[in-house]
Amino acid sequence: MCKRAINIALHIQNSIWLWQMKLHQEKLARNRIVTNKFTTKIDTPSERACDFRSNEEEATDNNSTFEDELYWCQRHLEEKLHAKRVSPREAQSILKSLKLLSNSKTPFVKKRQVMRLTCGDYRQAMQKQTKEIQHLIHDSELDHVENISSGRALRKAASSSTSNEIESHAATFMFNFPEPEGGQDIFK
Repeated sequence: MCKRAINIALHIQNSIWLWQMKLHQEKLARNRIVTNKFTTKIDTPSERACDFRSNEEEATDNNSTFEDELYWCQRHLEEKLHAKRVSPREAQSILKSLKLLSNSKTPFVKKRQVMRLTCGDYRQAMQKQTKEIQHLIHDSELDHVENISSGRALRKAASSSTSNEIESHAATFMFNFPEPEGGQDIFK
C-alpha cells in the first residue's frame, strides 16, 4: 500500500511538472523571440500571421527548444540550490549561474556555455527525465471505484445539553487529592 501511495504521489508530482512545462511552451508559442545576429525582437501572433517564411519558423522552433532547455536548466539549478548539502561556495556559483541564465541581456552563446558547465549534458538529462515521467505515468494505474449504492456519512451531532448544565458541572468540579498524613496542612 505504501508503494502504491508513493507511485500516486510521484504521478501527481510529474503531472504537475508536465502541466507547468506545457504552460511554459504555450507562453513561448504566444510570444516567440526571434533572434538574429544583430537584432532581437519579440514576434507577436499578429506579426507571425503575416510572415510565411519557413526559415523564420525553423528559427522560432529552435528558439522554443532553447527556451525549454533554458527553463529546464533553471529548474535543475534551483533544485540543486535547495538540496540539503550545498556548500556556500557551490551555492554562490549556482546563484551566479541562475542570474546569468535569467538575465535577458546575456548573450545566447554565454547562456549555452553556462548551461553546459552547470548542468552537463542537459539535453540527454531532459530526455531521460521525460522518459522516466512518461514511464511512471504509464505504470501508475488508478483503480476504478464502482458506484456504491449504500454508504455511511458521519455528521457532527448538535449537543443536546445546554450551556447552563456545562457551567454547573464546571462550578462543582474539585480535585480529589488525599489529605497528607501527620496532620500537617501543606497544601493550604
